[in-house]
Amino acid sequence: MIGIGFFGEKLTTYRLLFVGVILIAGIFSSMDEKFNLKSFFKRTIAIGLLTTLFLAINNAFIKQALVNNSLWTTNLWVAILNFMMLIPTIQLFKKDLKKLDIPHILPVGAMGVAKLTKGI
Repeated sequence: MIGIGFFGEKLTTYRLLFVGVILIAGIFSSMDEKFNLKSFFKRTIAIGLLTTLFLAINNAFIKQALVNNSLWTTNLWVAILNFMMLIPTIQLFKKDLKKLDIPHILPVGAMGVAKLTKGI
């Protein structure tokens, strides 16, 4: 749906069928054992849906940025914006950061280096 709004993509009947199946399956998967439709309208489900919507919009903007800019410029700005969004939440996990030591951080750093060298 976001592709239609941002990029002018065409929605065929086949794709519309998939959207409907995903929507209906999402409602059924969040129902409880008693098939109570009220269980779909919970705060946690709303947060999950909003997160998914935000990620889809984010990916649409990244796609548009890649069309207009280079890959590395886009990657730099994505990293900067992610860090800026992370700053307000530092208070929530500041205590946990003090508990980390090298064996905890090393695998994450190694994955980052491996990802970086694969792109070169």
